[in-house]
Formats: sequence, C-alpha cells, structure tokens
Amino acid sequence: EVDYYFYRQRIFNYQGYLHYLSGDYKEAVVNYSVAASINDTINTYESTVNSAEIYSYLGKVSREQGKNEDALQYYSRSSAIYAGIRDTSNQAIIMNEKGAIYYDLSDYRKAVATLDTAYRILSAENKNDHAGYSISMMGNCFWQTGQIDSAITYHQRAIRLRKNINPAGVAFSYDQLGSLYQINGFK
Repeated sequence: EVDYYFYRQRIFNYQGYLHYLSGDYKEAVVNYSVAASINDTINTYESTVNSAEIYSYLGKVSREQGKNEDALQYYSRSSAIYAGIRDTSNQAIIMNEKGAIYYDLSDYRKAVATLDTAYRILSAENKNDHAGYSISMMGNCFWQTGQIDSAITYHQRAIRLRKNINPAGVAFSYDQLGSLYQINGFK
C-alpha cells in the first residue's frame, strides 16, 4: 500500500514540475500540494525528505510569481522538516532562499542575518558553492545599502569559494565587481 501512495505522489510531483517548466504556476502549485499531502500519509523518512523538497519547490514557484509571503511560508515548512531530521545543509540552503526573498523585499538587514547564518553552516560543511551564494547575496545587500567596500570584499570572497565549482556563480560575482568598481571609480 505504501508503494501505491509513493508512486501516486511521484506522479503529482512530476506533473507539478512539468507545469512549472511550462509556466503554468497555478497547476504546478496544485500538483505539488497534492504530492505533499500524499507524502504526509506515507510517513517514512524518504517521504519526509520528499515533502521538504516539495515545499522548497512550492517556495520557488511562489517567489517566481512575486508571492513572497507564500514563498516564505513554504520555505519555512521545508526548513522545519529539515530541522526535524537534522539536515543542516539543506536547512541552510533554504535559508539562502529566504535571504534572497528578504533581499527582494529590500529588508537588507534581515537578508544579511539570514544569509550569514546560512553561510556559517554551509562553510562548516564545505558546501562552498552554496556558501559562495550566501556571500554573494550579502555583497548585493551591502551594495544596496551603500557599503561599496564591503560589497566588493564579499563578491571577492564569493569568487574564491565558488572557483572551479560554479562558473556561472563566479561570472555573476565578477560582473557585480565590475559594476562596483565603476561606481567606486576604479578602472
């Protein structure tokens, strides 16, 4: 019977993903929500992890629609599940997502606090790509608050962390640095 529910939730999960890819966010949310509901009835470790992932997807879909409060709620549910199973890496990755939303909402102080906590966890666990993202986003927060020297320092740190791991992330930080140097008068 567990297999039946497992495969059923998997179908809804895949349908949610396909709707997400096609831009049909409303149907994506419906399918992901059904998948999460089915997972709750299965109640295994694997279904618990899967629910955390689904709530993370729901957060992503909501954020892309500009529904930041909904996204924060979904990310909080995902984070709570990861905390319950003591998965600090994924909990910190979710903190990065929440920090990015606080950035979108121009709540830079809250963004930096959230991202800094994520960075400390991810750095300690050698998750350098995600730690680099934390640092890069903090750099953007400092930029938005006029702290250009700090923004430059943080983007330089992000490059060092992500070097040889995520070329797109490194390129983003170099792009940010170029703009920061232009603002600061460095040529």
